[in-house]
Amino acid sequence: MWVIKNPELKRKVNEFFTDEEIHNCYLFYRDDLFVSLEFEEFKDDPSVYPAAVSIAIPRTEFKAQYNPNEWNPFPNVEPPKSGEYLVQLSNGQIQNCLFKKAIYGPSPNDCSPACWNISELECPVIAFREMPRRYDELHL
Repeated sequence: MWVIKNPELKRKVNEFFTDEEIHNCYLFYRDDLFVSLEFEEFKDDPSVYPAAVSIAIPRTEFKAQYNPNEWNPFPNVEPPKSGEYLVQLSNGQIQNCLFKKAIYGPSPNDCSPACWNISELECPVIAFREMPRRYDELHL
């Protein structure tokens, strides 16, 4: 799901729009520079004017939110912890891969960036999701 990065802006926009509505608008406008959120409310009483709210938010103000039960776009979303994940590669292959979170040491020489246990130069990871629980864990 795509959400607004800035917590204050997100709080204000959520007064008029749900996270699901924001996500759907992002998907609709994702190729544009701005995501437009529009809301109109009409009353049955003709003497009451309709209320309208229109907000244009730069596409750069959005981030993908991690969802363990769905495919997550990589590198827009990074796995929350080291471990095994089901990944889709840019060539369409799906496989099980180990992800290692970044490790930060006392000096720059002791640091290592986050990485998958495959050569991403040959075929990059484009999406990932959590592995389902193993069969023996479910039925023992």
